[in-house]
Amino acid sequence: MELKKIFKSPFALRRGFAHIFVGLAIAVIALFLPRVLFLSLLGAAVFFFLLLELIRFVSPKVNNWFYSFFNTVLRPSETSHITGASYLLLASLFSFLVFARDIAVVSVCFLALGDSLATIIGEGSNRRKLFKKTLEGDIVCLFACLIIGFILHYVGLDISPVEVGFGAIIAAIAEALPLPVDDNVTIPIFAGLVMALVRFVS
Repeated sequence: MELKKIFKSPFALRRGFAHIFVGLAIAVIALFLPRVLFLSLLGAAVFFFLLLELIRFVSPKVNNWFYSFFNTVLRPSETSHITGASYLLLASLFSFLVFARDIAVVSVCFLALGDSLATIIGEGSNRRKLFKKTLEGDIVCLFACLIIGFILHYVGLDISPVEVGFGAIIAAIAEALPLPVDDNVTIPIFAGLVMALVRFVS
């Protein structure tokens, strides 16, 4: 696959890198802030974004401003639906409330890197299909999750290679399946649940 074909969609690149930046920022901040302070800040961010979503849905003027301001990273469908950013924040908050910190960090990194790179590569290939996604994107998602998971294990996070392996597989499956729930939600939550279960039974 030619590099220029992989990166042929400026929109996919902009959205993907924004997605990566926000997700990794959440994961990094979680490692350095006390739990209560971090959850308070993340909860406030979720509240603010959901309130903004509600306001723009009832006010066409606000909605037009919102879309014109963020149109470089928003899909047209998001003019009338909750944005991927809000789903990312909600899923991140849920993950850090429910799972152990390091499992939540890895789960959010799976979403930030795996899903974003799958979209970038998938839109650049558009060849072999698995369900409604490209096989190339699904494979990239799996390997991206494995790589970031093992990196986090080796830098000292409390996450085992077995947990990383199972979590990465589930994250890639959640990214590939055409589920009715946004994959910004399913990837970190499904991966986190599986990693927590592996930890419980091991």
